[in-house]
Amino acid sequence: MNRNTKPEISVITPVYNAEKWISRCLESIIKQTFKNFEVIIVNDASQDKSFEIVKQYILKDDRIIIINKEKNEGTMSARESGYIKAKGKYIIFSDADDYFPQNAFQILYDTIITDKSDIVFGGYTIINNNMSQKNIIRYIPTNSSSEEIQNLFLEQKIPYTLWGNIYSTNLFKNHPIVSYSGITNAEDRMLFIQLISYAKKSSSTHHSCYCYYLNKESNSYPKISNRILKNIIFSNDWCYQYLTEKNVNPKYITKYHLYRIRYLMEIGYKFSDILSITSLDKTIYSLTSVYNNTNFIFSIHYLLLQKIKIYPKWYSHLKKLYYKLL
Repeated sequence: MNRNTKPEISVITPVYNAEKWISRCLESIIKQTFKNFEVIIVNDASQDKSFEIVKQYILKDDRIIIINKEKNEGTMSARESGYIKAKGKYIIFSDADDYFPQNAFQILYDTIITDKSDIVFGGYTIINNNMSQKNIIRYIPTNSSSEEIQNLFLEQKIPYTLWGNIYSTNLFKNHPIVSYSGITNAEDRMLFIQLISYAKKSSSTHHSCYCYYLNKESNSYPKISNRILKNIIFSNDWCYQYLTEKNVNPKYITKYHLYRIRYLMEIGYKFSDILSITSLDKTIYSLTSVYNNTNFIFSIHYLLLQKIKIYPKWYSHLKKLYYKLL
């Protein structure tokens, strides 16, 4: 692509300490069958050789540009830096440790042009460390409205991942997008629900357009810590508030809330060792007799998300109570 030619697609890739994987990601991008794109690498103050590796690719391909941040501000802020600078008509996101099938851009581009959509959801392939693969298809009826997409998301019928999809840049340029620095986990959910609320029309392709590498060393597979847990909690509560203000059907918000509580319960064993044991047992006892009360889900939310502390011996009991609500 000539520097003077306006790109059709802007590919935005936040990078933080990704020296082991960024070459694979960039190779998959520059070898795409679709050629009219720019690549915006946002180096989020990496402490390894990521920046030097990207600079070598810039010398080989003038479609690649880099935003070099002096302070690490998290993935959400890095993506914002990217889409503010984007010149393309459409935006594709990627993580630095993932990669694309060779025809991914062409498939996504053709679909969004043909369907005249604001968002096209692509399928994706999960690749484990042992290289086993699992294909995921996100089926969205053509011409799906914002409300229909929101409901599918809240019922967990479509994953909330930003990658593997293509978005009209107008969603970012013509609407207020809330972003926070310092958010490194569950931040994609916050941007995702904003984009689907602004999209008037969405569709999908059954083709796999992204390879998600389930890498236990990378930022996409973090070890649970208090900081990460707080990020998840913040994202969960922010999404709940956003959906409420958008007057989304309370039935769907409740389903979403229960899903997020279940998620935190299921990862509970991973962070139980970093949580202090507190005197919540009496409170939990008092809840066991009112689990059929609709307010119970919010009681669990208070205990699990706000206090962030729970007796390990009560963990399984609360989990059983939760499943009775489903």
